[in-house]
Amino acid sequence: MNKNKKTKTWIVVTLIFILVFSFYFLVYRNIVFHLKDLDNKVTSLKTQIEAKKRIALKLNQYKAELIQLKEAFSRFSNYLSKPGEISDSLVEISDTLTQYNIKPLVFQPGEEKFEDKSMYGVFPINLKIACDYFTLIKFLDKIESSDKIVYVDQIDIVSTKDSKPQADIRFSLLLQKEGVKF
Repeated sequence: MNKNKKTKTWIVVTLIFILVFSFYFLVYRNIVFHLKDLDNKVTSLKTQIEAKKRIALKLNQYKAELIQLKEAFSRFSNYLSKPGEISDSLVEISDTLTQYNIKPLVFQPGEEKFEDKSMYGVFPINLKIACDYFTLIKFLDKIESSDKIVYVDQIDIVSTKDSKPQADIRFSLLLQKEGVKF
């Protein structure tokens, strides 16, 4: 009977060990992994919340900067020609040529060019004139002082002994893209 009691004790101990072992590997270990995963997620969320709080603290500053940028863009847009104002700008250039008694050899407006992601476009103009240097400077100064943005891409001046200097000027008007609001 002593042997039978040892066997029963051994069977009970083995069953308890199997139950504990099974509980650990089938239940407890999965719960621990799940808790560690949840802990990592909580830590990540806390980090994200802190980052969002830092951004939220600067929200008023960002709003003020946005208002300043909109005001600056609005002022800037006043200097851009609108697509419907191109003819007015061409007339202004023509009037300036007439004012300085310059007869254009070539006055060739190009086509409006807008890039997809740009807020503005360009309207190129090719102008070839024959005049003295002082008149050329006065003409360029008058065009530069226009209330619209004009930039000169290139100036080539050729002078001969027999004739007035000739200037080949390539310049562009900056245009505001339709539908863009500042």
